[in-house]
Amino acid sequence: MNVEIRTRPATHLVGIALKTSLRDERNLREIPAFWRQLSQDGALFRLAEGAPIYGAVIEFDPSSRDFTYLAGFEHPVAQPLPQGMQPCELPAGRYAVLTTTPTPPENCGAEIAASWFHLHRTWLPASGYLRGAGPEFERYDERFHPQRALVELELWLPLGEE
Repeated sequence: MNVEIRTRPATHLVGIALKTSLRDERNLREIPAFWRQLSQDGALFRLAEGAPIYGAVIEFDPSSRDFTYLAGFEHPVAQPLPQGMQPCELPAGRYAVLTTTPTPPENCGAEIAASWFHLHRTWLPASGYLRGAGPEFERYDERFHPQRALVELELWLPLGEE
């Protein structure tokens, strides 16, 4: 798995939030179910108008391992929030970016979980970098389309000082 170091500007997102947890691997069940529900409803994708979609881990509590997962899209700060949506700021900074291995859409949940595990447990400890402040997130662009035979996405992990 190849990891690149990239710098990006601050990005303002709006989206729909899900409260979940790492406890008992709830997130591995609840986040895929959340995406299925969003896909069936379609409102998030209509509002994004073909722009990339993000899945951001926000409000993480290390003691309880609970967090909020926000599925959203870039949105100008000056514009009003769409009804029922929550804002999220992805800070400017340096990030480790892992592009997942192309995989069939039905297997993407397992690929995403394995890729996050690799980024946190293998790459980060060996990299010389520290985990930075701010949300980690998934970025779904044109390479992630359910009608493609193989899909891929980017995982972005904020980095601190070396």
